[in-house]
Amino acid sequence: MSTKINLKDKKLPLTAIFIIVFGYASERLAEIANFEKTKAFALAVGGIMTVLFVLSAALIYKSKNIAFALLASLLGLKMMPPGVAMLTQESLWGSAAYFIVCKVAVVVYVLLAIRFYYLQKKPREVKSLPILSLILVVPFFNEIASASYDFFLAKTGSMLGGYLTDLACYAVASVVILLVAYKTNYASMHFVASFEFIALAINILKRFGAVLANVPFGRHISRVYYLWIILYAALILIFALADRKKRSESK
Repeated sequence: MSTKINLKDKKLPLTAIFIIVFGYASERLAEIANFEKTKAFALAVGGIMTVLFVLSAALIYKSKNIAFALLASLLGLKMMPPGVAMLTQESLWGSAAYFIVCKVAVVVYVLLAIRFYYLQKKPREVKSLPILSLILVVPFFNEIASASYDFFLAKTGSMLGGYLTDLACYAVASVVILLVAYKTNYASMHFVASFEFIALAINILKRFGAVLANVPFGRHISRVYYLWIILYAALILIFALADRKKRSESK
């Protein structure tokens, strides 16, 4: 069974990807929506996210297309179930239960990713190092960005240095992921690019959502939001160009 991303047997994993993206996006919209968040509403959101996690995991497990299933597993690991901040504020027990669900989800998606990685025919087309880079590189640089933010805030009293470092760290992390995939092979490059296209597009929509939730009501929105949108769009273009170049080299 080839790992090449094509149209065959894609229905189940694509449905899982849709559920993951929908769940992540809808929770973010619920967080920024301009209405009072009640305990019942927060518990309902947590319950819905739990159901969507279980459904997406089941669909991935039943998938026949290895590449799409592996892609869906990694997207689920990164995005599902999303943190529900309002649940922490409204219900201690609900927050504790949802915390357990989130940790179970990490284990489930990791096991699914491992399963479909080893289901590839040998020699495996999508290699392990690019997959690990997708999982580990951004969190590593996020820790650097977080420490830098605290440093700049303590030193200067301004958040600007921390914001700019955050942007720089994300850009560097993305370049590292790209280089690892590019130096591996075309299948890995195409797989990583597909993952990044989805993740970056979601990030753009998330930032746009924050802008639209604030600007029309006269609330201030930091210019950093616009810089993030520009960065995400630029990275989509860079990954697309790298994917295209690697494809031409592999012919």
